[in-house]
Amino acid sequence: MAQSKIIQVTVRSQMRNVALILVLLPLLGCTDSLSEKKILGSWRKNPATNDGVVSESMLTFLPDKKMTWSLTEKWVSNDADKEVTTVEGSWNVKDGFLHYKLDGKSGCPLVVPFETTNKIVTVTDTELTYSSGNTAQIYVWHRVSQGDRRNRCWCQ
Repeated sequence: MAQSKIIQVTVRSQMRNVALILVLLPLLGCTDSLSEKKILGSWRKNPATNDGVVSESMLTFLPDKKMTWSLTEKWVSNDADKEVTTVEGSWNVKDGFLHYKLDGKSGCPLVVPFETTNKIVTVTDTELTYSSGNTAQIYVWHRVSQGDRRNRCWCQ
């Protein structure tokens, strides 16, 4: 009788372990692919003002691993003067890090190629947060909905 109870406890324990492995196993290999799917689309960072210039940034991640980064700057003193920089590049997610390389440009001068690796803090349907690999600064981006009239930079 005692041996039967030991066998039952052992079998239950092993079944719990197998169940736990089955639940966790899909998460081990899919984290990056889930993050990549969530990152697809356009993201806007809240405008920042520095020395009388308001800057708005937008990132767009495409399914073919291409991306664009757009920066629109407008001078507070003269709302009509706007400058736009659009840089193209490539991106991927690996081991919880967002890697991107910017290699083409138009608009005002920007140092390219530029490559960075950013630790993904969170990515939801509405918000992308990462820690910059270059400065360790936290950046929060908000998803641009397709119906949002501001899904383009100010000048467009």
